[in-house]
Amino acid sequence: MHNSIYKVLVIVFSFSLSVLVLDCPRENTVFGAEFEFPEELLSQEVEWEKCEFIETKKRPRKAECANITVPLDWDNQAGGTIKIYVKRLKSLLKAKRQMWWLEGGPGAAGTATLPEQFMKPLANLDWRTDLYVLDHRGTGNSHRLGCPEQETDDSEKGVMLSETEWDACIEYLEDTYNLDAFTVTQAAKDLGFLIELLKEKDKEIFVYGYSYGTYWGHRYAQIFPDQTNGLILDSVAPSVGSEVDRIDILGNDVVSDFFDICKKDEFCSNQFEGDPWEKADDTFKKFQGGHCPEVVENGLTPENLQSVSLSALDFWGLRIVLPALYYRLERCNEKDVSVFKHLSDNVLPAFSRSSSARQFSDALRYHIELSELISDNPMSLEEIKEIDKTLLATSHFAANNVLPLLKKGWPTYDTDMYYHEWASPNVPILMLCGSLDQRSPLAMCIVAKENLTGSNQYFIEVPNANHGVIKNSPVKNLFAPDCGMQIILNYMEDPLEEPDTSCLDNLKSIDFRGNPLLALVLFGTWDLWE
Repeated sequence: MHNSIYKVLVIVFSFSLSVLVLDCPRENTVFGAEFEFPEELLSQEVEWEKCEFIETKKRPRKAECANITVPLDWDNQAGGTIKIYVKRLKSLLKAKRQMWWLEGGPGAAGTATLPEQFMKPLANLDWRTDLYVLDHRGTGNSHRLGCPEQETDDSEKGVMLSETEWDACIEYLEDTYNLDAFTVTQAAKDLGFLIELLKEKDKEIFVYGYSYGTYWGHRYAQIFPDQTNGLILDSVAPSVGSEVDRIDILGNDVVSDFFDICKKDEFCSNQFEGDPWEKADDTFKKFQGGHCPEVVENGLTPENLQSVSLSALDFWGLRIVLPALYYRLERCNEKDVSVFKHLSDNVLPAFSRSSSARQFSDALRYHIELSELISDNPMSLEEIKEIDKTLLATSHFAANNVLPLLKKGWPTYDTDMYYHEWASPNVPILMLCGSLDQRSPLAMCIVAKENLTGSNQYFIEVPNANHGVIKNSPVKNLFAPDCGMQIILNYMEDPLEEPDTSCLDNLKSIDFRGNPLLALVLFGTWDLWE
C-alpha cells in the first residue's frame, strides 16, 4: 500500500504532467523509446462536414464527420496512407473535455453503433463534453477489410462469412491487403495521433473503451501513457486472458450464476423442484435426447436454444425469461409449445445483426482474434466440439468459427512488445465489470484488477450488470441514469479521486415474474410462466 505522502506526490505529479502534455507539443514515450508523429500529418487540414449523429435517424442537432490521413503502417510510414473516419458531436455549452469512444468486436465500426448505444445518453446528461468516435482501421469507413464476392446480400450468409466461403476470402484478403498493418497496435497509434491532431487547449482528454474497445484502449495507454487524463474500460477484455476459444465456456458459467440468483429468489425457486440450474440442465439434456419434439418441429433446435440462452444474458430486461423458458420446456404442454413457436417466429430474427452489419468486418475480427485474442495453447477442435454439446448456453463461436478458422489457416500477424504486458501504473484508469457479463465474464475481467494496481487505477464490480455497464446497471429511481453512467460522469470530474459508487446501493433488483407486456412480446402470452 502507498503511504499518504507518496500518494499526494503521485497525484500532484500526474496532474502537472497531464496539463503539460495536453497544452504543449511533445514526444510520446513508448516503453522508454521516443515516438514522434510526422509533421506533415500533424499539419494536415481536417475538413469537417455535417453528418447525422445517428446514421439511421435525422435530427436537428448535427454531428461533424471527417476522413483523416494516417500511415498504412506506422512502422513504415513511407508505405502509403489510409483514411480513418471520425465523427464528433460538439457540446452544447463551453466544453471542458474531449471524450473519445472505442467500439468493440473486434470488427465493429464505432460511428455506426456507439452514437445511439452509449453516446446519446451521455450527451443528454453532460453538456460540457465534446464526443469523438472513430471507425477502427479495417472497419466501416476506415479502409474496411472485406471479401466482396463472399459478402453480397445473396451470398450464403449475406455479409457474414460461411465456412464454404473461407478459402476464397482468405485468398482475396492476402492478395489485396497488407494484413500486417491491421493490428491492435496500429489502431492504438491511430488513436494517439488523432487525439494529438485534434486536441484543444484547456480541454481534458478522456478515452472510453467498451468490450474489445477496452483491449484497444489499454494498448493505447501502453503506447501513450501520458496523453489522457483518464481511461475508462467498460466490460474489460484484459491484456492477458482474453481468449475467444474459452469465452463460451466462461459464458455458460455466468448463465449458471444467473440461475443461482433464481435459486435465492423466493418466487423463482418455487417454480422448480430442487436446484433451478440443475433442473434446467437436466431439461436441456432431455431436449437433446428428443423431449418435446414439437419445439424442434417449429424451428427451435437444441443448438438454437443454446444460443438464445447465452444471448438473452446480453439484455438486462430480457434475461429474466430464461428460467421460465426451461420451466415451460420441461412441462411441454400445448400452450408451452406455442410459446416456443412464437419465440422462433418473432424473436429469434431480432438476434441477427442490425443495419450496421455492412460496417462490421468479419475479416478484421478473425484477423485480430486469431492473432492475439486466443489461448496460447488452444484446445483441439474435437475437444471444443464435445464440450460445446454439454453447455446449456453457448454461441458455438469457438466450435464453429474460431478453432475451425485456426485449423484452416486464417491469416494472422505476429504479436509485438505490448502483447500480454500492462499499462503503466501512472495511467489513471477506471475499470467497470458486471457480475453477469457473459461476453467479458468477471472471471476474465478480474485479471485486469490484479495487474492494474496503480494509485489512480480503480476496479469496480457492478452486481447483476451485464455487458456494457454504462447502460446495463439500472437503479431503482425511475428517471435516474444507470449506475455505470453515474460512476463515469463522476469519474470524469476528477479522475485522480476514487469515484463515487454510492449508486451500487440503489441498483434495481431482478424480478423473475416479469410483466405482461414483456411476456406478450417474447412469448405471445400474458404471463411468462403460465
